[in-house]
Parts: sequence; C-alpha cells; structure tokens
Amino acid sequence: MASEKSSYHDVTIIGAGWSGMAACKTMLERGLTAVCLEAREGFGGAWLYTDDPNVTTVMKSTRTTSSSTTTEMSDFPMPKEIGEFPHNQDIMKYLHAYAAKFNLMPHIKVNSEVKTVKKEGDMWITTCTTGQVYTSKHIIVATGANQRPNLEPRDTILKGFTGKVY
Repeated sequence: MASEKSSYHDVTIIGAGWSGMAACKTMLERGLTAVCLEAREGFGGAWLYTDDPNVTTVMKSTRTTSSSTTTEMSDFPMPKEIGEFPHNQDIMKYLHAYAAKFNLMPHIKVNSEVKTVKKEGDMWITTCTTGQVYTSKHIIVATGANQRPNLEPRDTILKGFTGKVY
C-alpha cells in the first residue's frame, strides 16, 4: 500500500514546460496514468517569467521568433487575436488554455523539485525535495536545454578576462 508520501503512476514526467505538458497529454490519451513534476511555482518552463537570476526564463519583453502557426501545438491552434509573433504573456495564456482543454492540471505537481531518480528492478523511483516519492514503470525527462544558466565559460575560457561579463 502506498503511503501519503508515495504514489504510483505509469509514467513520471520531470518538467512541466512545453514538452512536459505535451508528453503528459499524450500519455493520458494513451490510457496511462501520469504525473508531471515541476520544480517551479507554475508550469510553462522558460516561458514562465521570473526576475530570479538563477532561473533561465524569457525576458519581460520576449516575443516568439517563430510564427503562431509554427509555434502552436498541432491539435490546439493559437487564437488569431494572439497575433503573428506572440508576447510571452500570451504564450502563458495559451499554455494555461492547453492545460485546461486537456485536463492536465490534476496531473501537474508544481513546487515539486526532483532530488533523485533511481531505477529499482523495472521501476523508476523519483523522490522530490518535499519527500514525496513517485514510483513508475516509465520516466520522461523534459527539463529543457535552458534549465540553468551556463556559467562554465566564466571559469574556463574567460578566466583571464578583466572586462565586464553580462
């Protein structure tokens, strides 16, 4: 029997940005149970703006560099009034509408930073910093390429540089 701090799902998805949300929707459509774990206070990945310098996100003024029709999910068109190159706030409204349309919210767990993932037999055991444990047969990692700022050049190729680094 699973404890209050432990639950089983067919699939555990790490990251509730664009890809994590699409993965969650697809797993649910396939009849699988899924949980989507998001470390931050909301879903949306890099599109969820923050002033926190330790989190890589869009800027307040960011617009997409691809058109609405290229950016939209194939089964969920962006509304025409969003414009050709949507502002990041419009992208967040779109992602919230997507989550509502496909009933993803009950499956997305925000403030659920993953501490460890380990394989035990044919099961994945995912533990969050909250102590919550998720056990699943499958795991999808959708944390994104831009999850953390790449500060490595400051310590290597820029080591002797005396100018200002932004």
